[in-house]
Order: sequence, then C-alpha cells, then structure tokens
Amino acid sequence: MAVRAIAGADGRFKFSAPDMTVTDLDGLPTRRQCIVMATSDGNGSDWNGVRGRTRSGYILHPIDGTDVTLELAPEDVPLHGRFLAPDGSPLAGASVRLTELMIPRRNDLDAFLERESKAGVLACPPEEHTLYHPHLAPGLDTETRTDTGGRFMLSGLGRDRIATLVVSAPGVIETSLSMMTRDAPSVRTRIGVTGEPTGVIHGAGFTLKLKRGLTIAGVVIDADSRQPIPGLWVGRGNGYP
Repeated sequence: MAVRAIAGADGRFKFSAPDMTVTDLDGLPTRRQCIVMATSDGNGSDWNGVRGRTRSGYILHPIDGTDVTLELAPEDVPLHGRFLAPDGSPLAGASVRLTELMIPRRNDLDAFLERESKAGVLACPPEEHTLYHPHLAPGLDTETRTDTGGRFMLSGLGRDRIATLVVSAPGVIETSLSMMTRDAPSVRTRIGVTGEPTGVIHGAGFTLKLKRGLTIAGVVIDADSRQPIPGLWVGRGNGYP
C-alpha cells in the first residue's frame, strides 16, 4: 500500500495514524513496517525504513522511531555509459536494470572509494545506506535499453551514489557492475590474494565491452515414447542440481 504526503514550507511531513497502524496477531494495534521515501524534481531520492515488530527486509538499518529525516541530493550527474558487443560494435537494444542504489556513509563518496580500493576481497561489505528494491522509489528510472550506439542513461538517482546495474542481451553474458553517479575515472577495488584489485566501480560515462555468452541447444523428449515434445518452455536455472 502506497501512502503519500506533501511536505510543508518547513520540509516536514506527517502520515496520519490510521495509515501507519495495523492490528497484530495478538489483536493489539501496532506500528506498520514501511519504507519512507522522499522525491523532488531535480533531486535524487532519499529513504529510510520504519521498523514494526520485525526487522525490515528492504532497508539494512531501519529506525525504531517515527521522526524521520531525509536528505535529497542534487540530480546533476545522470547515470550513463556505453556497452559494446564482444566484437567491439555498439550493443544496441540491451536491457539495463538498476538493482541496488547505495548512499555512502555520511554522503562521503571519496571516503567510500578509498576504503573499497584498499579492502581485501574477503572483507565484509561496508554497511552503507542501501535500497535493495529501487523500483519502489516513485519517479525513479530503474530500467532502460541501449540506443543504436550502445549508450544508456538513467536519471533521478542523485549525486555521488553507487548503483548496481545488470545488463543483458542476446549473445552476451548477463553482467552485473557497480557505477558511481560522478563523472570521474573508474576505481579498482577489492585486493585479491595476488595483491591485484579484483573489482571495479565505474565512473559515469564509462565504456565496457561485454563477453560473449554461451548458447545452449538441445531437445526435449518423452521419457517413455522417446518422441520430441513440442511447445515446452525451457529456461535457465540457478545453482546445481
């Protein structure tokens, strides 16, 4: 259920009690667990979780109180880049999806990049301010396709944030990558056992050539008659049998 409120001249907002109260299994009224988000034209969204009786599955550190302060970031660097096919040609029509959006601790992207550039590959991920379901944010672009030049753009994320993207297209490996909403050089991260970085956080405006995917072909037959079975849906599964 989505409930909206308009902030006043002082920036404050309020949801009425009926919107935020549910009857729990014991028959008593209890605060509804929810995500509170703020959006504004020309700014990137901010969000936080308000805890009910259980831990939020959408926000890493939901708050226990009901007095929420949200800080919007200027939207002056849209997420943009270019993907190339394995042969170096522009990858047109590829699906580009935003799957996570993170605000660095204390809004300090420089400090976050410095930590990640020195962290070992086995170090625990930093507990930053992460939205694991960005499609929940109203007005936020979370999916697009590359143009004929292989370029894409996603707007509304806000300055100095880290986005996780998944790009997919026929003939290439589905690829997950991290980007920053800042026009800056890419940063190598996560030092491996050889002393070399194992990951990268791309700067806005990057170009990346994707690897060729594997094509799997086969036939589906009836176990008894050994005859082909037409019209079946065949999909890719995750994990091992």
